[in-house]
Amino acid sequence: MPRLTSTSPHVQLEWAAQGAGLCVLPDYLARRRPELRRVIPDKVEFTRTFWLVIHEDNARLERIRRCAEATCAALVREIEGGAEAEPAPL
Repeated sequence: MPRLTSTSPHVQLEWAAQGAGLCVLPDYLARRRPELRRVIPDKVEFTRTFWLVIHEDNARLERIRRCAEATCAALVREIEGGAEAEPAPL
C-alpha cells in the first residue's frame, strides 16, 4: 500500500529524487535529474496527448496563432530532448 500519492508529476519527481520510491515520469522531466534511473524501461511505455485550447473568437488572430505555434514548437523540442536549441523567431 503506498504511503505517498500524488497526481502531480513534479511532486512525484521530487519524491523519487529524494528516495521516496518509484514513479512514472515523462522523459523530458526525468532526464534532467541524473540521480534518477530507469528501472523497467523495456516493460512500461506511455503515450500522452497534449491539447492547446483556443477560444474560437481568438483562433484567427495572428498574434494568438503565432503564440500557439511557438508554444507547440517549444513543447515538441522539449519532449524530443532538443530543449538546448534556440526557439524559432516569431
